Amino acid sequence: MSEHSNLFLSIGKPIKDEYGRTVGKVASFALTPNGKFDAVYIQFDGGQFSKQPLENLKFEGEKVTFISKIKSQANNLCDQIPLIWRKDQALRDLAEKRKISPDLYQELHKNFDGILAQLKEDAQVLMDEAACEIG
Repeated sequence: MSEHSNLFLSIGKPIKDEYGRTVGKVASFALTPNGKFDAVYIQFDGGQFSKQPLENLKFEGEKVTFISKIKSQANNLCDQIPLIWRKDQALRDLAEKRKISPDLYQELHKNFDGILAQLKEDAQVLMDEAACEIG
């Protein structure tokens, strides 16, 4: 919560889309039982309220930007895929230096391969969704 503790100062602030158009304002936040920010309640210009995941909004000082679902998911995949790949590379280095057993390496490598395959599949689905929205 400490990294986002100033998010409460955003309540009532206007929210703009990625193109700079005002779409609404921050109405409130949803928190998990342990106090972690979970979602944002947005009051759109038409008066409707919507609960959006925190990752769909970008907070920069007093500026709040609504990020499309596809862009948010793409950013998430762009973070996850290289992270898993680097972990697999580090695992390979440990195996080459005989810091871990070959059996442990194979088991963990298989897990990382499975995760990477799933992330690549998710990326393909996301690209297909984006293509449908564009065309």
